[in-house]
Amino acid sequence: MTAEISHAEYESRQNQARDLMAQGDLQALLITDPTNLYYFSGADYFGEMSYPRPAALLIPREGEAGLLTHAFHLAIPWRGDVREYQKVGELPVDMLKELLAEAACESGRIGMELGREQRLGMSHMDFVKIQDALPQAAFVDAADLIWQIRMAKSTAEVAIIQRACEIHDAIFKKVFSAVKAGMTTGEIERLFRLAIAESDADSGWTVVCVGDFDERQAAGSTHPAKVLQAEDLLWVDLGVVLQGYHSDYCRGLVPGTLTKERETLWNQVQEVLLAGMDAVKPGVPVSAVYQAQVRKAQALGLDMQSWKARRFGHGSGLHTTEPPYISGEDQMVLQPGMILHIEPGCIQKDGIYVREEQVVVTQSGCRILSQTPWQLTQPP
Repeated sequence: MTAEISHAEYESRQNQARDLMAQGDLQALLITDPTNLYYFSGADYFGEMSYPRPAALLIPREGEAGLLTHAFHLAIPWRGDVREYQKVGELPVDMLKELLAEAACESGRIGMELGREQRLGMSHMDFVKIQDALPQAAFVDAADLIWQIRMAKSTAEVAIIQRACEIHDAIFKKVFSAVKAGMTTGEIERLFRLAIAESDADSGWTVVCVGDFDERQAAGSTHPAKVLQAEDLLWVDLGVVLQGYHSDYCRGLVPGTLTKERETLWNQVQEVLLAGMDAVKPGVPVSAVYQAQVRKAQALGLDMQSWKARRFGHGSGLHTTEPPYISGEDQMVLQPGMILHIEPGCIQKDGIYVREEQVVVTQSGCRILSQTPWQLTQPP
C-alpha cells in the first residue's frame, strides 16, 4: 500500500512556510501554481492545468490558511478553510481581497511564485487586477522559500517515490525482455507506453534512442523511426508518475554481440556515476557531487562535453526535474530527504552512453531507489 500524504503533513508544510516567512519579513504566501497548490493542500488541478478555473491558497504568517477554489474542484485532502466560487474564466478578485483582509494581509510583503522555476496559475491580467485591488501590498518573489520546503522530502513522499521506482523497474524488466533486433523505435516506444498503462502508475513517459544521437529523439520524439540492428545500442529514458511524484532514470540494451569497446565505455561512465554517488552527503554543496564526477571523467580521459544536458544530474519530486542541479554553479547544501538523479554521460556516433540512478540523501550518504541492473542488457 503506497503511503498517503496526510492532513497533518499539509499543515506541517504550511507551518514550515510560516517559519520562513518570518525570516524573510513576509506577511503571507499566495500560492496559485497547480503544482504548489497540490503540494500545500493536496488539491489536484493537474488535469486541465486549471486555466479556466484558477485557484489561490493564502498562507498568512499569522492565522489559518484559506483556499479559494472553483466549485468544480472540491475533492481536497486538506481540511482547512475552503471557499468556492462559481464563475468560469478568472479568479474572483473580490473574494481573494476578502480572504486577505480577514487575515490582515491587505498590506505588507506578500510572497508569490515569481522567480526560479515558478509560474503563476493565472493570467498576467488577473495578476494586474490583484495588484490594483491591493495598492498597499508589495508582491515579491517567494521561489527560494517554496523550493527550500519542497526539496527535502518527507518519509511519506520518499515512500511514494520508492514505489514509483519499483513500478519503473518492473516496466524496464518487462519491455527489455520483449525487445528484439528488427523492431523500430516507434514499436519499442509503444511497448513502453503500453507497459506504463498496464502498471500501477498514474502516467509516464519515455524517450527511445537508437544509434546516432538525434536532436529530435533527445526532445522525446522517435520519428522518423529507426530500426534496431543487432549491433546497435538502444538507450531508453523512462519516467513514471505516482500520486504526483516522479521517477526518472535510463538504461541501455544491445540485442546482439556486445563489443569490448562499448562495454568499456559504458562501464567508465558508471565509474563517473559512482564517484558522484560517493560524494553525496548531507552538509555538502551539490557542486561537490558535480566536481567529483568531473575529476573521475578527466582521470578516465572521457569527454563529457558531448552530453548536452550541461549538468550531471538534478533533483525531482512533483516535477521530473527540480532543484538542486548537479552542476558546478549550484551551491545548494544537501539535506536528508533530497532526491537526486546522478546522471553523467557522453554521446558517441554509435549511441548514447548516459547513466542515471535515482537516490535519496540519507543521514550518512545516499540510498539508491532505482534497482534495474545498470549493465547493458542483452536479451536471451
